[in-house]
Parts: sequence; structure tokens; C-alpha cells
Amino acid sequence: MTAIGVVVALTACAFGAFLAYAYPALREPLGVAVSIAGVLGMLTALIVSIWRR
Repeated sequence: MTAIGVVVALTACAFGAFLAYAYPALREPLGVAVSIAGVLGMLTALIVSIWRR
């Protein structure tokens, strides 16, 4: 399961990097989307770790 998550995360990062390179106007919206996804990921990790205690 972790391996699949790593592959998906790397693919998403590579696609985002390609879009930012190919379309410079998308850099700011992509940055906002990555920030939101990061915060949601951290909250999910926190909730899961609290739930397992």
C-alpha cells in the first residue's frame, strides 16, 4: 500500500512540475493546490495517528 502511495505521489509531483514548466501562468494555482493538499495530508496523518492510539 505504501509503495502505491509513493508512486502516486511521485506521479502527481512530476505532472505538476511539467504543467508549471509548460504553462508558467499555472504556477501560482498549482502552488496553492499543493499547499492545500499538504495541509490535508498532514491533518489526515494526525487524525489517523490519534485514532490508532
